[in-house]
Amino acid sequence: MIFFGIPAEQQQLELVKAALGGEQGSRASFLDFILAQFPKWHSVKSFAGMLSDEDISLIEHVGQDYNFIGDERSQSTFYWPRRCFLDGDIPGHRLVGSKLLVGPARILSYGPYMHLPAGIWHGEMQIELAGCGTDTLALLDVFNGEILGAVSMRWPRNGSFAIDISFEVTESHKPLELRLQLLKGAIEGEVLLVGVRLTRAATPRQIGVRSDSASLAQ
Repeated sequence: MIFFGIPAEQQQLELVKAALGGEQGSRASFLDFILAQFPKWHSVKSFAGMLSDEDISLIEHVGQDYNFIGDERSQSTFYWPRRCFLDGDIPGHRLVGSKLLVGPARILSYGPYMHLPAGIWHGEMQIELAGCGTDTLALLDVFNGEILGAVSMRWPRNGSFAIDISFEVTESHKPLELRLQLLKGAIEGEVLLVGVRLTRAATPRQIGVRSDSASLAQ
């Protein structure tokens, strides 16, 4: 409930527990409820053997930012590395390395279909550009079934930059996408998505592209 920004008193929690099948005052856990209602349920840990070492490393890395849910505390920063995102040219495949811009207007990367607590958020997408044409036009938007924020830009030819975007999350149960799009076909250039840092903000911040030589953790 903390994740979704819902205040709750102990009495309310007891009522929720009763609605889930436990007696008020009992110490039955949510896991107890799941096991009772869904006898064929298996822990996600049982699927670990199906994952690659890279997948497990990514889950552990990103999952650290979500530990607050079990600790009953709030979280003000998240980091989504490049490995969280998907390749727009190869749907369903993880984004690996630089993207060549040569080709028509299209979505370069999308995902990661993850969640944030309710509130106003500032996103900083770190990118590295090389050999871009003078008329390379791009757009970054935040999407969860509707567009929550968007910023268009003309990319510089070379260098490390941060794309700043602000948006508000009101429905935490909806997964988020950050979609990086090429608005005009290109005949040269490439872009490397380094990662995205998300910070809870009191008010929306200025959006756009800025030079940024500091690298985000990969």
